Amino acid sequence: MRPNKIIIHHSATTNDVDISTIRKWHVEGNGWNDVGYHYYVKKNGDVQVGRKETAQGAHAKGHNKDTIGICLSGDFTKEYPTTSQIKSCNALVWNLKLRYDIKDVVGHNEVGNTLCPAFDVRVISGEL
Repeated sequence: MRPNKIIIHHSATTNDVDISTIRKWHVEGNGWNDVGYHYYVKKNGDVQVGRKETAQGAHAKGHNKDTIGICLSGDFTKEYPTTSQIKSCNALVWNLKLRYDIKDVVGHNEVGNTLCPAFDVRVISGEL
């Protein structure tokens, strides 16, 4: 898979879960073979690896074939990403953009009928 877009999500959780919890929900709850996201950013800014970058994600129906999914811990309908999350996600996004020559960084809500991630992703991509 050669990604051409990055899609940003939020976990919609009020507590700061980690990638292993999300993986369990996706595998046991949805019957998927792995967590749907490629990366997960905790509130303290730690970046956790989900699916391999070369594997098709399962994070945005109809848009998984050539995208990288990044999920930030939190429910951004009730709170805003932490400064640490923004900084870490920004560094991750720019690394991915440079390695894969990706131009587009969008919120899940821009490709699906959802509130996710409920904040302007231009903050993450450094466009604001």
